[in-house]
Amino acid sequence: MRCPNCQTNNPEQAKFCMNCGYALAATVHATDRGIDSVQVKDRSLDKFIPQELLTKIQAARAVDAMAGERRVITMLFCDVKGSTAAAEKVDPETWTDIMNGIFEYMIRPIYKYEGTVPRLMGDAILAFFGAPIAHEDDPQRAVLAGLEIQEGIKEYAEEIRLKYGIEFALRVGINTGLVVVGAIGSDLRMEYTAIGDAINLAARMEQTALPSTVQVTEDTYRLVAPFFDFEALGEVEVKGKAAPIKTYRPLGVKKSQGNLRGLEGLTSPLVGREAQLSLLNEQVEQLKIGAGAFVSVIGEAGLGKSTLIAELKKSNEESGIVWLRGDALSYARSVSYFPWRQIIRQSIDAHEDDSPGEVRHKLTYVCDCCTLPGGDIPFLEALLAVESEESLQVVTGFQGEALIQRMVEAVRGYLCGVAKEGPLVIVFDDLHWADAASLNLLFSVADLTDAQPLVFICMLRPDKTAASWDAIHKIQQKVEEQYHSLFLEPLPDEQTDVLLTNLLGVNGLSKNVRDMIVERADGNPFFIEELIRSLIETNQIVRENSHWRAVNEDAKFSLPNTLRGVLGARIDRLPELTKHVLQNAAVIGRSFDLRVLKQLTGLNGSFDSQIQYLKEASLVEPFREEYMFRHVLIQEAAYDSILIKKRVELHKRIAETLEQLHSNRLEEFAPLIAYHFYSGQDPRSLKYDLLAGEKAVRLYANAEAAVHFGRALEVAKRNGSDNLQIASIFTQLGHVLELLGHHQRALATYDEMLAHGRSEHEKVIQLNALMAKATIYSIFSQLHDSALSEQMLIQALEISA
Repeated sequence: MRCPNCQTNNPEQAKFCMNCGYALAATVHATDRGIDSVQVKDRSLDKFIPQELLTKIQAARAVDAMAGERRVITMLFCDVKGSTAAAEKVDPETWTDIMNGIFEYMIRPIYKYEGTVPRLMGDAILAFFGAPIAHEDDPQRAVLAGLEIQEGIKEYAEEIRLKYGIEFALRVGINTGLVVVGAIGSDLRMEYTAIGDAINLAARMEQTALPSTVQVTEDTYRLVAPFFDFEALGEVEVKGKAAPIKTYRPLGVKKSQGNLRGLEGLTSPLVGREAQLSLLNEQVEQLKIGAGAFVSVIGEAGLGKSTLIAELKKSNEESGIVWLRGDALSYARSVSYFPWRQIIRQSIDAHEDDSPGEVRHKLTYVCDCCTLPGGDIPFLEALLAVESEESLQVVTGFQGEALIQRMVEAVRGYLCGVAKEGPLVIVFDDLHWADAASLNLLFSVADLTDAQPLVFICMLRPDKTAASWDAIHKIQQKVEEQYHSLFLEPLPDEQTDVLLTNLLGVNGLSKNVRDMIVERADGNPFFIEELIRSLIETNQIVRENSHWRAVNEDAKFSLPNTLRGVLGARIDRLPELTKHVLQNAAVIGRSFDLRVLKQLTGLNGSFDSQIQYLKEASLVEPFREEYMFRHVLIQEAAYDSILIKKRVELHKRIAETLEQLHSNRLEEFAPLIAYHFYSGQDPRSLKYDLLAGEKAVRLYANAEAAVHFGRALEVAKRNGSDNLQIASIFTQLGHVLELLGHHQRALATYDEMLAHGRSEHEKVIQLNALMAKATIYSIFSQLHDSALSEQMLIQALEISA
């Protein structure tokens, strides 16, 4: 019996896959947790909920940390087309049994890709990918689940047609958007409410999808386009939407998958990695004369590990070296030897659509060429999950460590045989997601580099909680002199600027916009690309001939969904209490005082350990007398996940805490206190904005003064301050805008001041506004107009008379 999860052959009577533990024979029909009004038969689908998900839910419930969060997630609706007509043809009890079977096929792929099923609605389910656990590739997981739902239901639908004479089909709709995650209930069901129309769009995709197909919105399509073959379906009218929604139908996984990295039409040579590329080229040169090596390339997501290896391969294309690559995938960690399967299949030129028999034939041919002992072939077939009946009998004769040892020996022999044909480089990407069996096998064959023309290159993140971290250190101790380690750090500002110039042209963006990108990207090439993509997609920068320019100087950055996935997944790996501390710190700001944070979280004994955990996770670091987020976008991702009403409450508490801590230094901390009271929608911000604005004027920090007076004016008008104070703030704001050379904005401020004076019948305010306008028109600037200046003065005289 072939396992539908990992494709391993199992004995016919097996209930569970001997490779990945997937249930093979259980007649599970629905879970009693998260599914309404469905009877459970034989076993609960709780068995299929990933352990990480169960742990996360239980931890979240324990600390009440999931009372509410904002998240961009991918939603999947699936319903039964033709269920009403079908139900009329059979007894209600029979239809219940049929629906239980349908739900099984709907739900299995959802749990396989670590989605959640928050509710069942009649003959439909709603699934979320990205809550409570976020993954970098949640949209991709949702589309994979949708395709597997449609593929898996075919045999069952045919069985029902033959048995009962009724027909049905499933429709799947998918959308990616913003939702609010609600409170966790007493069981495993979680309630969710969408902000805006994100869920409505997903439902609309399902309603308009053709039976037996999957349909996605453009928001999802943009995030998964490199990984699937798509058919463009045109536009769909959606109620409440001003414009029709572009829709797409995924047809299947691409044979040659692309990459979300990179900007179409924008390229750059490798920047800032010359030393690392030189070391790698050194190892390749040594490989050419028969010397092996083991190289780990370690760096956070987006720092250019894959780009570095791509450049290495490109520069050695004519060397006669064989390059094999295995990609560990986050959703394939339950599949044993997943990256090794890719590597061996590449080495025998096996394609995805090859039958098991064709794969076995190709494997046997290569093994014969490598003079590999025939007794090892059954174990290689087992690793590839393509065993014949004869091979399966051989493999099942070994159990436990004996089986593992035979597989290790087979792979060692195979690699030695391939390496004899020519120098060999084996690349493992995203090793931090590799399954345990793959890591153990890598450790077992690593020492081949001592005697074979073989180089292993392993790319991974510095995640000390991942099994790959310990595995790499054990391999280092094992191979010793053959081991080399490369750590990729963020690019310095000057190299980031070079990358920007390469991408956008020498005469590209203004210094102001470039500086904003450099600051926010913080030396991460992937972040730079995604911030540029965001500006292009929102038409804030536009191409002019050979370069790009900003439409305005005040570009607005919102965190792109690609970065939300990367950063959200990293935050979600934290224990719930630690995540809670991180979110509170994010409200304080990029840098934060531990005294304020401790009071905000209400933690005592465990507070220091939470901060230590965040340091070890490389999310925060000491900064002068405070702490700071290692990356501003991590802070933004954590901040964006907090409900707006909760943020307001936290900002207010932070301002009050700062007042208490710095009661004798209020002028010094006035800007910070003002910001938090203002963000907390508390009128006490007026006092501190005025204090901070006046101090900024004394220091000739006019840009900062304009911000403070602008906020002060907004709050004063909103809360009905007396007219004299409002007039004074108008005058202060207009004056600093003039000093900044922003005469148009200053004029608009005085116009507003004049209108306010007229509405309140305050002649003094009107007089001051007219005099200020006359002054602007009288000076030599772009707005100089002597006639208008004279007109303003005449109006002022009329009022004062």
